[in-house]
Amino acid sequence: MFKKLFIACAAVGAVALAVHAASPRYVTKSANGNTANGAWVAFPADPSSHIRIVTANWSADTNNAALSFKSGLGAYSVAATASAATNNTIVINSTVGLAANDLVLLQRSGVCYTNTVVSTNSVTNLVISVGGFGVVATAGDSIYKMSSATTLPVGNTTNWQSGAAIYAATYSGRPVLVQLTPCNVTNKLNSVVATYD
Repeated sequence: MFKKLFIACAAVGAVALAVHAASPRYVTKSANGNTANGAWVAFPADPSSHIRIVTANWSADTNNAALSFKSGLGAYSVAATASAATNNTIVINSTVGLAANDLVLLQRSGVCYTNTVVSTNSVTNLVISVGGFGVVATAGDSIYKMSSATTLPVGNTTNWQSGAAIYAATYSGRPVLVQLTPCNVTNKLNSVVATYD
C-alpha cells in the first residue's frame, strides 16, 4: 500500500513540476524618450524562451507617433573584447548577413544596447556608428541583427493595446525591441509587458 501511495504522490509531483516549468515569465519595462531619442525598451534574449509582447501602454505628443516592434534575426558572438566603450569596430565571429544601415543589438549581462551598422570591413570586423554601444563589448557577448519594424501608428495619444500577443518575436531565443517615435518634447512607454515562454 505504501509503495502505491508513494508512486501516486511522485506522479502528481512530476505533473505539478511540469506545469510549473511551462508557466510563462512576465517582464515589465518602461522608458522615457525625448526629441533626440524616442522611448525604447528591449527584452533580452533567453535561449530557452520565445518572447511575446502582451501589453503596451504609451503616451505620445506628436500626431505622427508610431509604436514599432523589432526582433532579433541573425545571432553573432563578440570574438574579442573592445578596447573602449566608444569603440566602433567590433570583432565578431562572422559578418555574413550584415549590411550598412542594419540595426544591431548588443546583449551584455542581460542588458541591451543598440547601434547601426556602417560597414563590415572584413570577414569578422563590424563597424558601427561613432560612439559604439556605450559599453565595452566583451568576448562572448551576443549581437543580434534586428528585423524590419512592425509598426502601429498611434498619433498624439495616451493609450494601450493588450492581447495574447500584440507582437511575437520572429524566432525563439531572440530579443525584442519596442520603440515609440518620434516626439516633439517627450514621449513615454508607460509599461510594456512581455512573456517569456
